Amino acid sequence: MSKFEPSRNYVSGDVRIEGDLVVTGTVTSSGASGGTGPDFQDLILLPDTPDQDIYNDAKIYVKLDDASTDDIEVKVNANPSSGDVAFVWESNGSSPTSGGTSINTSDGITVINGNFGSYDKMTMVVFAPADSSYPYYEFTFTKAAASDSFVTKVSKWNSID
Repeated sequence: MSKFEPSRNYVSGDVRIEGDLVVTGTVTSSGASGGTGPDFQDLILLPDTPDQDIYNDAKIYVKLDDASTDDIEVKVNANPSSGDVAFVWESNGSSPTSGGTSINTSDGITVINGNFGSYDKMTMVVFAPADSSYPYYEFTFTKAAASDSFVTKVSKWNSID
């Protein structure tokens, strides 16, 4: 096998890999189509009780309010340059529901899903429709039995641009 030469060793066109791929070093992608991945992504495992701060950054705050029916609550920490921040969600547990709201810092804590129950999965998208430089977020909340911990997947793009 010849020595790797970055100026000569490249792949062009579609590539399909079956099995394991081991990369030593840095992987660089250029000219990719179809958008880019998130700037931040995390999986968070939290107990069901007591109240839990799920996510908090300079722009938004997301919380689980441990009540008789658990609530997902949100708050805008910083307004976009124009308009409000949209929170759009869908829950497909035992009582499927969906909804949305547009809020800003003056609205304080807002209940998004007032019935996040057992064996429920909820998705939520957060963005500022009038400000493409405001972050875009995707959340997936998954819960098993009432007393079990729940998992949240957070993906954040720093802007829509």
